[in-house]
Amino acid sequence: MPHFFVSVDEGQKNIISQKIVRIDSNTDTFKEVYDAITKDLFSTRNVHVYVGKIDNKWIYVEEGLYDELSLMLELELKHIRFIIQPEEDNGESSSRNQVVQQNKINIFDTMMERARQPYFPMQKREDTRCDILYNDVITLLRNKQKNGWSGVNSESFANKFVERLVALLWYIDPHREKLIARSLKLPDIFNELEQYQHNESYNKFYFTGHHKKEQLSHEKLEKLVKSLELSIEQPWASDDKWIDFIIQVLLLIENINKYIIYLQEVNQKMNTIHNSNVSTRNPGCDLMVYTIEASDSIHSKYEELSDFLFEKDSYEFFDLDEYTSHDVMQKYNYIKNLQLNVPVTIYRYYQGNYLGTINYIWKVPLRSDHRSETENARVIAVINKNLPKYYTRQMRKNALNKVTPAVLRTLYFDLTGDASTTNNVISKEIEERLRIMMQLEDPSIIVDLRANNGFKGKKFDIFWDEMGAYFNENAPAVDDRRQQEILYMPIAISIRDLCEIIIHRLEAKYDLPLPCNINIPSIEWIRLQFWPTNPTSTRAMHYTG
Repeated sequence: MPHFFVSVDEGQKNIISQKIVRIDSNTDTFKEVYDAITKDLFSTRNVHVYVGKIDNKWIYVEEGLYDELSLMLELELKHIRFIIQPEEDNGESSSRNQVVQQNKINIFDTMMERARQPYFPMQKREDTRCDILYNDVITLLRNKQKNGWSGVNSESFANKFVERLVALLWYIDPHREKLIARSLKLPDIFNELEQYQHNESYNKFYFTGHHKKEQLSHEKLEKLVKSLELSIEQPWASDDKWIDFIIQVLLLIENINKYIIYLQEVNQKMNTIHNSNVSTRNPGCDLMVYTIEASDSIHSKYEELSDFLFEKDSYEFFDLDEYTSHDVMQKYNYIKNLQLNVPVTIYRYYQGNYLGTINYIWKVPLRSDHRSETENARVIAVINKNLPKYYTRQMRKNALNKVTPAVLRTLYFDLTGDASTTNNVISKEIEERLRIMMQLEDPSIIVDLRANNGFKGKKFDIFWDEMGAYFNENAPAVDDRRQQEILYMPIAISIRDLCEIIIHRLEAKYDLPLPCNINIPSIEWIRLQFWPTNPTSTRAMHYTG
C-alpha cells in the first residue's frame, strides 16, 4: 500500500494542507483519493489534478479526477495536488454555497456528537515502568468510569488528573508495605491495578538498582497531594457519575495526609533529640529493677539457668542474654514468665530503637531479712558504669568546642599516623609542644587515647624508616616540569611501585622470610601518608602523586 503527499487548494487559497495519505490496493482513480481527503465537503466539478515528484514542480493531468492512479507508481511520483476552480456562474456559486453551508452544519453536528462521547486519555507506549502504571490507571478508569469525561476542555482536565494521580501512586509504590505497617493501605479500587493483583510493584528499579534508596519525604508528598487536590476540586469531579471514584481518591489523600503528619512528628522529635544537651536514654528514666522469689516447681526450660544460679554467690551478676533466645518475642516471654529455684533480682535497661534491652540477673539470699539494699545498689552502680553511652549531635558539638583546632589536629595526626605538615608557623609550634607532651607519656599531663581505640603500637616503624632511607639515598635529576618553584623528582612511578621497592630493600637487608616484627602496610595506608593536611588549600595542588 503506497503513501502519497496530498493537498487541496481553492484557487490561490490552500484549504487542506499537505498530508501523507495511505492508498489502499483497491483505490483506482484520483477521484477516490479526492473524496477520501475532502470527506464530500466540496463538489467534484471543476477540479484540476496536478502530480509531481516534488511539491514545487507540478504536471497537469488531462483526464483529471477520473484518470487512473496507477500512473503515480509507473512514473514514480509522490505528490498529488487538487485545485478547485472558482465558479463563474452565480447559480452554480449559490448552489455550491448551499452545499458548503449544509456541510458546515453537518460538521457542527459531528463536533457536538463527539463532545457527547466519553473521553479517556490516550495510552502511552510502554517504554518505562511508569508508563505501564499510567496505562493501567487508564484501564482502571475505563472499567470503573465507562462514561469518562465529557464537555468542553475535558481532554485537558482528564490528562492533568491522570498525570497527577499516577505521579502520587508512582512515588509511594516502593513504600506500600511501609504504609500498610502504619495501617495506611491503599483504597480497594487501586489494589485492582494489574501489578498489585499479582502482589508486585511497578517501580522495580527501586529494589534491583544499585543506587541510594530514596525515602518518603513529607515535603514531596505534600506537593503531590496538593496537586491532586487541584484536579478533584474542579467542576467535573462533582458529577454524580464520579462520586464513587472520587471518594476512593479522597481516601487515598486522607491516608497520605496521615502519613505526612506522622513524618512531621518524627522529624520534629528527632530534631529535638539531636539538639538536646543530654542523652535521650539514661538509667535514671529507662531502668527497671525487680526481685523474683523462688518457686517450688519450675518449667524445664528454666532448669539450666536455675542450676547455674544455685552455684553462684549472692549479688554476683551476669548477662541474662546468654540463656535467652535471639528471637525478640521468645526472649520477652522467657523473662516475663521466669521461674527459678532461687530468688533473683532482674536488671532491665531499655536502650530504645533497634538496640533492644540489656538484661542482668543475680542471686539474692533466700530470706528477705538477710538481703542487703547496699549490695543491690553496689551491683546496680557497677552495671550502670559499664552501660553503653549514646551522645546526641549537640553533645558532640559541645565537646569539640572545648578543644582547640591545634589539639584536634595533633590527635588526628597521632591516631592516624598522618605525617603531613601544618599550614602556618603558629600551628606548627603548638603541635610540636603537644607532640612533646605525648612523647613524654606523663599521665599527669596527657592520656594516650589510642589505647581506647584499639591502637596496637607502631608496628610499621621499620617500613617507614626504610622508606625514609630510600628517599634520602635517591637524588635523581629534576623532572621536566620545573616552570615554577616546585621541583618534581620521579623516584617511584606509583604507590604500588614504591611499596614493592621498599619490600625488596627489606628482603635484601633481612633475608627471606621477613622477620615477624616487620609489618607491611596496605597500599591505601601508604597513600594516606602523602595526603595533604588541608585538601582545599593551594598547598594541596603540590600533592600530585
